[in-house]
Amino acid sequence: MTESPITQNLDWIYNRWSDLCATRLRGTPKPWRQPTLTPEQRGRLDQLARIEKQERGAFTLGESPAPIHLDAYDRAVDLTTTMAKLARAVATELGHHAVLIRAALHKYEDPLLLITYVRNHWHQCGAEVGEEVQEQAARVRAGLAHHFSEVDDGQHLAALCPYCEAPELYVRVIGPEDNAQPVIRCESGACEPPPQACGAWHRNLPLWPLHEWDWFAREIEHADQERERRRLEALAAAGQADPVTEQEHGSLYIVQIGQHIKIGWTQTPRIRMRQLKPDRVLLSKGGTRQDETRLHHRFAEHRRRGREYFEPHADILRFAEKAHAYDSVTAMLP
Repeated sequence: MTESPITQNLDWIYNRWSDLCATRLRGTPKPWRQPTLTPEQRGRLDQLARIEKQERGAFTLGESPAPIHLDAYDRAVDLTTTMAKLARAVATELGHHAVLIRAALHKYEDPLLLITYVRNHWHQCGAEVGEEVQEQAARVRAGLAHHFSEVDDGQHLAALCPYCEAPELYVRVIGPEDNAQPVIRCESGACEPPPQACGAWHRNLPLWPLHEWDWFAREIEHADQERERRRLEALAAAGQADPVTEQEHGSLYIVQIGQHIKIGWTQTPRIRMRQLKPDRVLLSKGGTRQDETRLHHRFAEHRRRGREYFEPHADILRFAEKAHAYDSVTAMLP
């Protein structure tokens, strides 16, 4: 029987804990997937390193490194803290008091027992805890994979290019043998991103190196939101209901984050609020995805950025206050 993605992620995290611990110490190489060097290539790199050291001198500012890799230490703390929180959530729902005590006293040194506990018991919990375990396990695994630079040459990304909207994004490892680097490359053959969005090309194809991947992910998300907005606007102009989202019931929320108001929809409001960490929750009521779209159109003149962020205009604040008198946002909207 095929294991669930949650169990697979937890097993992967469990198996990579020892690797992460090893990379915290200076002088321990990360288990990167990089090409094997010939003796001649390794000798050339050693020679360049000696020349660089001689040129910098022994007393150059900034030449005293930390005794450990701080990025690896931060990953370890995040992993163990997350697993302690997940173990507490599972144990609270199942009434396992011994595990609650163990998680409360956990010193973030060895999370393997907690990972094993979550792995063996998460499926006994309700949907909310299960979704939290799924989300956090996937997040921790993705962070560790990024830390170890584990990418596969030729991996196809399940996303559309934000500039040509073609499903042709691939991970490639390019460059000289002694310094090959992972990149994301659009291989549609018709992609022409604006100059400010892409500064590197390979074989007449635009690419984005590893240090730009977080930014590029935000570009993909923004483009997805714009496509969804155009689709919904076309349906609204034609007087048609959205057949995909009309009956998706959940919770519609209006929250304040800094100087912005966010109007959104979710099926897991508690998890969503923990993710957003809003300064103030103005409204959280039952509603549908279509209700969210209606509010976005209603307050479009107050939109600041993206699809869901608005200025804290009095119209929005009054609506949120008035909505408290209704059973749901759906009942309030025409």
